[in-house]
This record gives sequence, C-alpha cells and structure tokens, in this order.
Amino acid sequence: MKTSRLLLMLASCAAATAFAQEYRIQMNRSAKAGQEFQLSCRFQETHRISASFAGRSSPEQKTNYVAELDGLVRVLETDSNGRIKKASCTISNCVRMEDRYKRELLPPRAVVTASIEKGRLHLQANGRAVDTETQKILALGMQVDPDEAQTEEVFATDKPRKVGDSWEIDPEKLRGVLKMQRLGITSPDIQGRTTLEQVVQVDDRECLELASKIYLKKFTPPVPPGVQIKQAFGALRLTGKFPVDTSMAALEEGIEFDYSFIAQLGGATNTLGVTTKTISTIKGTLQRKYFK
Repeated sequence: MKTSRLLLMLASCAAATAFAQEYRIQMNRSAKAGQEFQLSCRFQETHRISASFAGRSSPEQKTNYVAELDGLVRVLETDSNGRIKKASCTISNCVRMEDRYKRELLPPRAVVTASIEKGRLHLQANGRAVDTETQKILALGMQVDPDEAQTEEVFATDKPRKVGDSWEIDPEKLRGVLKMQRLGITSPDIQGRTTLEQVVQVDDRECLELASKIYLKKFTPPVPPGVQIKQAFGALRLTGKFPVDTSMAALEEGIEFDYSFIAQLGGATNTLGVTTKTISTIKGTLQRKYFK
C-alpha cells in the first residue's frame, strides 16, 4: 500500500512538471504616452584601491557613495514600437550621500526631462543640463534607453519558458551594448545565462522573476597612459520582476557589478615597480508603482 501511494505521488509530480505553465519572456514593454508611475531608485558605488612597492603595501583607500532618486514619472512620447522617446520626472527626493555628508542633487518639485536625440540620451532639469553625478542616478531611474532594443536581444528568448528554465545570453549583442564603456571586451570573454526563477506577486500583480548572471573573463578598463592592465575580471548580476501583463515595465529591477583589476605603472618599463589593485562594486535598485 505504501509503495502504491509513493508511485502515485511520483506520477502526480511528473504530470505536474510535464504540464507546467509556459510564459512568454518579454523584457522590453511597449509604453503609452500619458502613462505614469511612482519611481524609487538607489545607486551605490564602492571602490577600494591598494598599492604595493618594493614588497611594501600602502594603506587601502576606500570611497563609497549612495545616490537616491524618488519622483513621479510621466511618459511624454514613444516611437512606433512603444519605446519611450521622451519622459518627465517630477522630483520628490534626489540626493547623494558620502560618508556622513549628504548633498542635494536636485530640489523637490524640480522637473527633469529625458529624451533620445540622434541616438543619445539627453537630460535636463528645469530646462538646464545636469552634471555627471546627477546623470548617473537619473539615467538608471528614468530608463529612457537608446540601447533598449539591443538589451532585449541580449537577454530575451524567442521560446515560451517554464519556471526553472535558463538560456544563454547573446555575447556579441552584449559586447555591442557595452562598447560605449570602452572596456575592450571581445565576445569570447563574455559568458552568461538568464533564468526564469519563479512567479511572484508584486502589488497584487503576477510577475515573472528573471535573473541574469554574466561573467567578463577579461576586459581592459580605461586607464591613464603608461598604465598596463595585468589582470581583470568582472561579474554582473541583473534581476527583474516583470508583470505577466505586458502593458507594464518591470516593477522591480536590480543590477550588481563586481569587478577587480591589477595595474602596473609604467608598462613594460616599470622602473618604480608600483602595482595597484582596484576592487569595485556598483549596485542599483529600482521600483515602479503604476497608477491603476
């Protein structure tokens, strides 16, 4: 009797697996002019640098800062494929914090516009250009991305998928997306997969939770003349909770990029023998709350 029950349970599990629901994977969603959502975004950068010379090491130098962005985003214009060409964000909070110091990047009620012009992202606050520090958090949060179509080609799949399925990313397409970072990456240096991890509820909406893990086995970060990169490695993790209702973009997104490299001053003629090691982490989180 016990054996019969066990076989029945195994058969039931196998049947459930065989008929598990499949979902269409679509990361880029068509937006509509007039669409609004509440935005909350956090961005953090940490860098640790140490140096060694003639067998001696200098004290490690560490920098760490956090930027925050909260506001109301309104889609102003889309292209024929529903990709956002222009959007505004009414700021409620936009600050930068480093150690114990907090600095306001944009005042409350400032209105930021983000637009794509000639394939490039343009950001303005109250009609004026914003500085580089502010651009980072605004670009991450407002998600008006000239490379959006390429991003879909990198991570998506043309087949419906079940929970637990995974598929390889397209290294050549990712190399194209990263070319503006001037990292000297080639396709064989990129390896990664995307997984449909589970189906979850976010704000009473059914969402697909996706995660991509990518490894950069070799890259060349921008360095000053006379500096030679001896070793470099990077690991990138992207997560997102995408509503089954494709009229909405991801309700939650995350990015974490850990990288390290060892550099030698003076290249092949490094008479000083100075070697530096840099370990960095970049993290970003984003939440959207759509108005029903």
